[in-house]
Amino acid sequence: MSLSDGSEAMLDAGTSIALENESTFVNYQLGAVYKPASNGSIYVSYGTSSEPPGSTAGEGGDNISTSNADLDPEESRSYEIGTKWDLFEQKLAATAAVFRTEKTNARYSTAPGRGAPQALGGEQVVNGLELGVSGDITDAWHVFGGYTFMHSEIVDDGPVSTDEGNKIPNVPAHSMSIWSTYDILPDVNLGGGVTYVSHRFANSSNDKKVPAYWLFDAVATYTVQENVDLRLNVNNVFDTTYYVKPYATHFATVGTGRSAVVSTR
Repeated sequence: MSLSDGSEAMLDAGTSIALENESTFVNYQLGAVYKPASNGSIYVSYGTSSEPPGSTAGEGGDNISTSNADLDPEESRSYEIGTKWDLFEQKLAATAAVFRTEKTNARYSTAPGRGAPQALGGEQVVNGLELGVSGDITDAWHVFGGYTFMHSEIVDDGPVSTDEGNKIPNVPAHSMSIWSTYDILPDVNLGGGVTYVSHRFANSSNDKKVPAYWLFDAVATYTVQENVDLRLNVNNVFDTTYYVKPYATHFATVGTGRSAVVSTR
């Protein structure tokens, strides 16, 4: 259980109006685990979360405005049931989970047009599936990755909206990341990874979107001596243009191009 006291403030440069929102909210998580076998477990969990107006402004989300400064936080409930199994003499862990997230007091506009006053009472739902794997296939072959499917829906977006049934902005239906490395010599390890994210909508009307993308990365590690590794990472090997996050206001954050990083650890 957590007790949070949040405060967001901003000064509108155009109108010189100072806006502030202060919120106090309690969130909690509950869970239970059952082990049907020594190498496997099944769990259930339930949790809540809160998002005050303006709390995502630093990430390019909604700012505090005259339309939402007086609103309480949006509240979400999450349900999950999953399982984890250790395979191949506990060298490889496989996981699977289904989940549902409900937001039953989402903010919505009370009138057409940007900047219209907002109210609480909208509803959004995400149902999903997660699969994961991590560990060793052989003593020299290592793999880890995961896949997530999410079916999102705007169930209720207020009395003046026609967005009911549309997808929630910036929620991809499919996302995947898989990495594999192999010890080709006792002191040399080579590997690569692939990431996929399906298309995402930028707004609740679903008339703006960014395309799906694939990214490929590579890594080489050389063990100089015990506890000292030299590593080369090449990210976005094919210099793919992709968009990390779309926004409703006609722009999107562009992802990082090809880069190479040498590090030691």
